[in-house]
Amino acid sequence: MSRSLSRPLLQMQDVARSMARGDYSKRVRISGDDEIGLLADSLNTLSRELEEKINLLRQVDETRRDFVASVSHELRTPLTIIQGNAEALLDRVIEDPAKQREYLNNILEETLRLRRLANELLDLRKIETGEVNFYKERVDAAGIFTGVVQRMQGLAEEKQIQLRLETPEQAVPVEADPDRLGQILINLIENALCFSPGGGEVFVKLMEGKHEMIAEVRDNGPGIPESEQKFIWDKFYKVDKSRSRSVSGTGLGLAIVKQLVELHGGTVTLSSKPGQGTTFRFTIPK
Repeated sequence: MSRSLSRPLLQMQDVARSMARGDYSKRVRISGDDEIGLLADSLNTLSRELEEKINLLRQVDETRRDFVASVSHELRTPLTIIQGNAEALLDRVIEDPAKQREYLNNILEETLRLRRLANELLDLRKIETGEVNFYKERVDAAGIFTGVVQRMQGLAEEKQIQLRLETPEQAVPVEADPDRLGQILINLIENALCFSPGGGEVFVKLMEGKHEMIAEVRDNGPGIPESEQKFIWDKFYKVDKSRSRSVSGTGLGLAIVKQLVELHGGTVTLSSKPGQGTTFRFTIPK
């Protein structure tokens, strides 16, 4: 009788000591539903919940470290370029006016890149913490899409890419924040233009479903390997690391797209094969 009473208590003592050492994997074997059994069950629950919380904290800490490392990496290159070009101009190393203008353009381009990064970081933080201004109203998605594509024709022409839009002839009513809906489309088109070759095409299509609006943005760029597709929604993730400086993206645009679509109660997916382009598809409930 003494051993039957003391055995579970000794097990609980062993589990408690393991928890004190940071090992939350041990459990007490419960053999009854009396007071000792209830105590053992409570200890097991405590150990399990602590293990889950510790793992979550470790994951958050790892994410934080990765985020800081990514931001530092994104800041380092433009700051180095700005510093190098500014020093060359100040030291009068470059005398040719045309070359001086090129260096000033480099400084301006990298400054704009830093500004975009700061704005997108701020947007993403507001979205993730629920501080973003979000005003849903009844809007015509076709009108919003037409306006966005018209505004982005200049950028497409600069890159020698044909930007086309197809929408239904009638209005496509949807409950959405018009500014945020436009931002979703802008980010997807910018992404498509970045990775489409000169002479290529970016095709935007808006469709009206029974209960939702459906939109697609298709490019004929290099495509995304299947093994990397699940990572493209991560902050700062870039599929083609070798081209990360030749395009203007910060690696935050698609992360913002996913957050904004989900805030609308919609979904966003992609289909892509290397060498055959990529199609992003998102839906917003009507």
